[in-house]
Amino acid sequence: MRQQNIIVVVVVIFMICGLMYDSATPLFEGLDEVWHYAMVKRLADGESLPVVEPGVDTAWRQEGLQPPLYYAILSAATNWVDTSDYASHRMLTSTNLTIGLPHDEEGEKFWYYHTRSEDFPYRNTALAVHIGRWISMIMAAGTVVLSYGLARELFPRWNHVATLTAAIVAFNPGFLFVSNQVNNDNLTNLLGAAAAMLMARLWKRGFSPYLSIWMALLCSMLALTKLNGISIILALAILTCWYAAKHHMWKQYLHLVLICGAAIALISGWWYARNVVLYGSPFPMEIHRSFVTTRSLTFLEVLKQYWGYHVSYWGVFGLSNVLLPTPAYQIYAFFSWVALAGVGIWTWRHRRTAHRTLPIPVVLVAIMLLSTLYWTRTAPGPAGRLSYPAIGAISLLAAIGILSIVPRGWQGYSSALLASIMAIVALVVPFMSIRPSYELAMLRPPLASDGITMQYPLEAYLGDVIKLAGFDVTRTSEYDMLVTMHWVVLSRTDEHLIVFVHLLDSDGILVTGHDGVPLDSMYPSEVWSPGEWLADTHSLRVSEGFEQGEYQLVVGMYRFVDQQRLRAKDSEGRKVLHDVIPLLPRITLSD
Repeated sequence: MRQQNIIVVVVVIFMICGLMYDSATPLFEGLDEVWHYAMVKRLADGESLPVVEPGVDTAWRQEGLQPPLYYAILSAATNWVDTSDYASHRMLTSTNLTIGLPHDEEGEKFWYYHTRSEDFPYRNTALAVHIGRWISMIMAAGTVVLSYGLARELFPRWNHVATLTAAIVAFNPGFLFVSNQVNNDNLTNLLGAAAAMLMARLWKRGFSPYLSIWMALLCSMLALTKLNGISIILALAILTCWYAAKHHMWKQYLHLVLICGAAIALISGWWYARNVVLYGSPFPMEIHRSFVTTRSLTFLEVLKQYWGYHVSYWGVFGLSNVLLPTPAYQIYAFFSWVALAGVGIWTWRHRRTAHRTLPIPVVLVAIMLLSTLYWTRTAPGPAGRLSYPAIGAISLLAAIGILSIVPRGWQGYSSALLASIMAIVALVVPFMSIRPSYELAMLRPPLASDGITMQYPLEAYLGDVIKLAGFDVTRTSEYDMLVTMHWVVLSRTDEHLIVFVHLLDSDGILVTGHDGVPLDSMYPSEVWSPGEWLADTHSLRVSEGFEQGEYQLVVGMYRFVDQQRLRAKDSEGRKVLHDVIPLLPRITLSD
């Protein structure tokens, strides 16, 4: 592999693309990422695996039923990160979310509003989530390399097919999007690619203790990562049985079955035994379905959803509600049909030798497609990403099909051209389709360094959290006024703070007032970032029958949890009486 410079180039471009997808997608806007990360955080916090009750909404929902290997890896990598601000990232939710409805133009594409607390350089929960994404991207890069290795193993003299296979995997926008999310699909995809590579070696070189041990380890890891990993184990069982029957090597096959069975029982068996004890079944699918919209389709109805599967395979982003332009999917469909026809042409040309190489990708693809279609019978919609554990085999067949219709002398140029076009498309997608979907979700108050214009400058401090720079007063009617406080955030806080603006009479008695979270309750203190300027407007109404005279406006903040006011200081650091900041000049009210 060290001599294969081309795969290094493909992986480097893949990683660059991956960072673009990572930065373009705000936290928890990937499909199910918010629930997958909740599992990671639970384990990172030292808590045990959850017990999931049907339909009971929790931070992890149905992902609490998933095998825990992926979550354990990410939790071990992130348990040193302070994630005390986790709740704040799930605080500001959309009011008109459209999950799984990409054609709904009236709904919002985002689940959460996002603040500067997610900006680079990352910290706290944002750092933990991005570390999880980067680890997932490394797993996906391994999938690309192993897909290249699969093609090299099966077609050692056909270099161009290996290059094109790796490119088709690496520059699939849908695969790139999933690869840069906290999602256990990424470990399943890596293990599936590794299993295909090992199967190719066994098919080409025969049984060996070395391969048997690695295959047993992979099977046990697949069983402990995701339930669709069992489909890969089934494909391996079929292929090894086929090979044993072909070469009359039943003894070696029996040894492999025993080793794999023992490894699965020892390493993964506890998980399925736990499911039986807790839920009465090793596969608690009914509990899983209690959290999602279910359907009941016939096999024919599932097949009619081909286009939805095709679209989701090549890329549906966000919460399954962000699409590429329709012509992009049509172009992918054209080349997919060309590749399928090309595989038939290649098989006919090499009908005497095709049985030595094609069974591995064909069986892997067939098993994964069938399991995906079976899942689609009851799932909310088609999910092409569930076939990614066999993406290397799928892409290998596509590469064979495309290159088989190209003259041999042009295959190098053709594979380089197609790989370059796919890479360009993959690089453009984050800026063309993904990032624009979240423009309305970005809450970005201006920074104080940009300059603050106010009617009455006044410098005062509330704790170490925030500074008052001044205020505006606008009389909107005989009985109403708007008071706008100009705050400058000094430091982050995990406390939920409430602003109060009160109008007091000459005896200090409250006439009217307003308490609330800044910016019309849209910007709680848990999401503030240092340097932000908050123009926070409060509406005050003075009831009829008041006495004429001068009134005093005062302002302050208190903690919601215990109603205790933040310590108030003036510009020289002196404590303000009762921790209430008086606003000057006084307000004159008359009949």
